[in-house]
Amino acid sequence: MDNLTIGTRIFNHGDMANVPSWSVIIDRKATDYGVTYTLVDEDDGHAWGIFAAQVTDEYKGNGLTRIVTEAAYLRYRAEKLAELKAAHPGRYVEAV
Repeated sequence: MDNLTIGTRIFNHGDMANVPSWSVIIDRKATDYGVTYTLVDEDDGHAWGIFAAQVTDEYKGNGLTRIVTEAAYLRYRAEKLAELKAAHPGRYVEAV
């Protein structure tokens, strides 16, 4: 996804060596190899970089869609919550 803007929140699903985390895009550069983003982790403040091709707008809850936009994560979460509520009717009450 080479069209993301500075300030976009990114969810990193994590892997065996990295815990799940949220980051924010703080820089975007077009290079000879494609668009790159510099992100800063919201928890510990470390900066890290990724290529635009590593980010997806579809989250499947697994390692194949590891780095996703906030919108993708929230869609996935809403879908899974709806499935949970449908499977257990009457057990979940909306927060006020």
